[in-house]
Amino acid sequence: MIRPPKIAILLSTLYIVFMSALMPTLASAATEQIQTIDLTKMADGKRLKFAAYLIENNQADKAIQAITFKKFATKPDIISAESMLADALFFMGKKNQAIVILRKLLALDPNLTLVRYKLARMLFATEDDLAAKHHFQILRAAIDDDKVQFLINKSLSQIDLRKRWFFNVGGNILPQSNINGGSSEDTYYCEDTASTPEGIEQWTNLLASFGLDCKAGIPIASNDQAQSGMVISANMSGGYRFRLAQNASWTIRATGGYMRYPTTDDVITLAMNMGPTIRLSNASKVNIDAQASISISAKKISQKHYAISTTFDQVFTPKLLGSLTAAWGKTENLVNTDYSNTLASLNGSLQISIDKTSFVRLLGGVSRSEYLAPNLSYWELSGGLGYYKEFKHGITLYSEADIAYKTKPLEAITNYKFSTKLSKRDFNFLGFTPQLIYTYNRDDSNINRNDTDAHTWSIGLTRSF
Repeated sequence: MIRPPKIAILLSTLYIVFMSALMPTLASAATEQIQTIDLTKMADGKRLKFAAYLIENNQADKAIQAITFKKFATKPDIISAESMLADALFFMGKKNQAIVILRKLLALDPNLTLVRYKLARMLFATEDDLAAKHHFQILRAAIDDDKVQFLINKSLSQIDLRKRWFFNVGGNILPQSNINGGSSEDTYYCEDTASTPEGIEQWTNLLASFGLDCKAGIPIASNDQAQSGMVISANMSGGYRFRLAQNASWTIRATGGYMRYPTTDDVITLAMNMGPTIRLSNASKVNIDAQASISISAKKISQKHYAISTTFDQVFTPKLLGSLTAAWGKTENLVNTDYSNTLASLNGSLQISIDKTSFVRLLGGVSRSEYLAPNLSYWELSGGLGYYKEFKHGITLYSEADIAYKTKPLEAITNYKFSTKLSKRDFNFLGFTPQLIYTYNRDDSNINRNDTDAHTWSIGLTRSF
């Protein structure tokens, strides 16, 4: 853990870079004590400089007296004073109070780069790695100074490599339509699944041999119709990361999930992940992840899944990041073996920063899935565009639009998906972050007129520690 003297040195460097106008040499103040200084006659600017001097010389308690003696007049001075107050409180061991102050400042103005940097360093020092990583990644595109860039990249490397326990808990309520991907119609006609007169005739004759009349319409079973309702989910994960070498770590994670559906059996999922993270440099890393999971439904195992993936991340420039993931997985469906499959995929993304608080993400990928039932096997080509923005009051937005083209032996399907997530990061409810997520998903078939679409709202809380 970084101790206060190291943070003092680090923050001194940042004051020189960002606030040179407020942080000149205070040689004349070095011989003075706060007891002999009349703060009532000291201008706001000089009082800020004096408080900074006291912090740098390990007199945080006196710095607090100087800062809180009277209110500052201008907004820039108020922001600087609150920021220094957080420094002083942190050095005195009141770390949570310091972090709260900085989060409030950042909620008022997400463009306060120095405040964000201080917050990231304090979160890093208290081992709140996920929150620290979030702010460091935004800062990487917001600061051009080489020395600060080096410190940011070094901190991100340390987060990936240092040993620690970690946990995450969360839950969601999902008012959801078409949970099962069923038909929106209640009657089936041969014209719905055949695109040519010959195909319609073949289906008509085939179903007639079973005593079914396509022309009159065949009722669709209720289980195959679109089902809507309230879904409740909960999840919990925990794990440990330990260091393998100077530039490598190994992570083990266990995850449990629960899904409650309105009309079908509840599902419990248990999973185990493990694998190494290897830092090739401060700008690049490789992560290998192996996973095994089971799904339990109706008091028995309904599905087994195994997967392995390799992800390569590269920082091309502070404002341009790239990621490439290759994955292979196998699913054993114990309820309906026709749906057992293997899947191989290759997906990539480019993240381009727009300004200090937003970025766009370009996505693309290709995958191949083979099912035991040959007609279900497919090739898929996909692409997407994502957008992230941080607003005032700690509100963050991430929206993504994706399109995928899937080809099967007898059918081609175009899938459209849109999702958007709103979070309030500074919400102080036992450390939980509230989230509101909306997702729209639609499948358009070239032969099936019963195209499916679904809407999902997710209202939930999540916390990592």
